[in-house]
Amino acid sequence: NPEDGPPPSAEQHGGLGGHLPAGSKDVKLISKLRLTDRESGIADVGYFNGFAYLNASAPECVGNGGAGTGVHVVDVRNRMNPRKVAFLPSHPNSYQGEGIHVVRADTPWFKGDMLIHNNETCNATQFAPSGASLWDVTDPANPRPLNLNFGDAVPAVANQAFHATHSAQLFTQGRKVYAVLRDNDELADVDIFDVSNPAAP
Repeated sequence: NPEDGPPPSAEQHGGLGGHLPAGSKDVKLISKLRLTDRESGIADVGYFNGFAYLNASAPECVGNGGAGTGVHVVDVRNRMNPRKVAFLPSHPNSYQGEGIHVVRADTPWFKGDMLIHNNETCNATQFAPSGASLWDVTDPANPRPLNLNFGDAVPAVANQAFHATHSAQLFTQGRKVYAVLRDNDELADVDIFDVSNPAAP
């Protein structure tokens, strides 16, 4: 109903309007781990095989006075004692939002656990490679970069190598791995990449 105000989607990330109220019914806190002191410093969390992957978001951009963006890797196998075991740094002018996912891949080019995270831009007046990034997290405490930035580059966007990505997810199909990216620069656009060979999406 137009008289009820803007639709919920118009208010996302802009205050409490349009969001469900917080609740804790049937939820019990069993442990805590502080990864940031900045409000909204964590944007998203993914879980895979005993490890949590948490995106350090825009408030952590160095240009915003933060400690730096990327992905915190936390060992949660002992739920009472979570431990940070690694950090996957991103480009200094990029941050991670709602886009963190891990799959087990078995392709002719890569066998192991593959992580994808999105890349958005901290300061649009400065260069950021943007797109999305792939990491080998087969050993979560010793992650290895597979491809730190890839994505859609057409049409070209000022100060970006690739379009900024709001969200990223991986899917496996047989011996193939696909990345699905929600494109910030072409708002009606979803980009799908074959990343079976992560070095050459």
